[in-house]
Order: sequence, then C-alpha cells, then structure tokens
Amino acid sequence: MQSSSYYAKYLPLKDSLDANAAQQSMANAEARFQNKSKQQEIDLQKTQLAFSRKQKMWMLAGIAGLLLIAATLFLFYRNKKKNAEKLTLLNKDLEEANRTKAKLFSIIGHDLRSPISQVYQFLKLQQLNPDALNTEQKNELSNKIQTATGSLLETMEDLLLWSKTQMNEFKTSLQTVELIPVVETCKQLLQLNSDAKNISYQQTINDGDSAQTDTYFLQTIVRNLLQNAIKASPDNGIINIYTKKRENTIALHIKNDGATFTQENYLQTLSSPENSSSINGIGLRLVDELSKKINATVTFLMPANGGTLVEINLKIV
Repeated sequence: MQSSSYYAKYLPLKDSLDANAAQQSMANAEARFQNKSKQQEIDLQKTQLAFSRKQKMWMLAGIAGLLLIAATLFLFYRNKKKNAEKLTLLNKDLEEANRTKAKLFSIIGHDLRSPISQVYQFLKLQQLNPDALNTEQKNELSNKIQTATGSLLETMEDLLLWSKTQMNEFKTSLQTVELIPVVETCKQLLQLNSDAKNISYQQTINDGDSAQTDTYFLQTIVRNLLQNAIKASPDNGIINIYTKKRENTIALHIKNDGATFTQENYLQTLSSPENSSSINGIGLRLVDELSKKINATVTFLMPANGGTLVEINLKIV
C-alpha cells in the first residue's frame, strides 16, 4: 500500500520534471534558433556593409577618375588655348615683321632713288658730252658729284645699319636731337637735286634748337618733305627753313614757292589707294607713319603769299 502511495506521488513529479525538461529543451532549441538567425542577420549585414564599402570605394574611384579626366581635359584645353594664343601672336609678329621689312625697303628705295638718279645723270652727261663743259665746269661738277656720293654713301650706311635694328618692328630711340645737323644732312643728300634747279636756301634755325625725337625717323621725315619741296619749287626758287618755339614744342617749317599743297591734299593722298604705290604717295605715307611714332604732327599750312608750307611740330620735353 505504501509503494502504491509513493508511486502515485512520483508520477506527478516525474511528469512535472519531464515537462520542465521538455520546456527547457524547447527553450534551448528556440535560443539556438534565435542565435543562428541573429548570426545570419549579422553575417548578412556584414556582407551588405562590405558590399556598400566596395560600392563606395568604386564610386570614389570613379569620381577620382572623372576628376582626373576633367583635369587632364582642362590642362589640354588650357595648353591648346595657350598654344593657339602663341600661334596668333607669332602670326601677328610675322605679319608685322613683313610689313616692317616692306616699309624699310620703301624708305631705303624712296630716299636713295632720287640722289642716285641725279648722280647717274651727271655721269652719263659727262660720258655722252665730254666736250660740252669746260675744265672749270667739269671740276665743279666732279666736286659736286663727289660730295653728293660721299653723303649718299654715309646715308646708305646709316640706313642699312638702322634697318638691322628694325627688322622686327619700328622701335624709336627718343633722345635730345639738334635740328641743324638733321637739316644739313638732308640738304647734302639732296644737293644735286637742288643744284639741278639752282635752288637756294634761306635758313633760320638757332644753335641749340633741339627736340626730343628719334634722329633717323626725323631725318626720313625731313628728307621726304624737303625732296618734295625741291620738286615743287620753280627753277631759281628759294626754300625757307626755319623754326618756331612754343611752350613745350618746337615747330620746324619748310616753305617753297611752287604750287600750293594743302592739308586736304595731304589727307587725300594718305587715304587714296591710287597713291599708295606712287613715289609721292609712299613718301607722304612714310612721313605720316613715322611722325606718329615719334609723337610729332605734320601739318600743311596756307601761306599768305602762296606756295606750300609744311610744319613739323616736335616735342621739346
């Protein structure tokens, strides 16, 4: 009877223990399942995070690549632009150099053509008519030719030396220049021209009269204007050369008694394409261009007693 009583008490306890064991087993199984699920989620998150990092790296690498390409294109474009600008400047320099060479040849050819022609004509006259002149006339003519050719050679040397320094562009060398030597040099160069028409000079230039200018540019201007004055003057004419001082300028005047040449004529000559290749046209164009280079003005005035009067206005300081 006691064993039945104990057995009856044991069964509920055993069932309770079995139930607790089953619950604990279920709980452990659930915990393992939860842990495995959590681990899978963690692994998945790690995988996604690693993938995101790779994506970010690839994106950064792509952005860096695009920036590198953009920088390369920018540098290429900038270098191309610089090269294009340099090429443009080189083309401009080349064009300017070609224009300068043409101007130099125009100056040399224009300034030397007339005196060389005069020397040639006198030499030809001596050759063709050796008995037309007596001994005294021959000696006088020979002295004139010798003086003119000597002055011509000096001028040629000056022009050629000057042209070597001017092959790239017209560069001025402004300095204090006395006017008398400039005028005398031009008169000597054109001596045969003036002697051929028996032209005399009335000159009023004070010692010390000077201007802030370029010697060679001013000589070319005076030489061209004086040559035109000789051409326009009648035989046995007089050419007046004088200066007038103002506050900060000095004006060099050249006057002849030939046909009147006005400022309007001067401007028409400069603007007319028909005169661009003529002797007078080249000379006056050179006068206009070179005067601008040395900040001088050339103006043809209307003298009261007729003729032609040109004024070269130069700066003193």
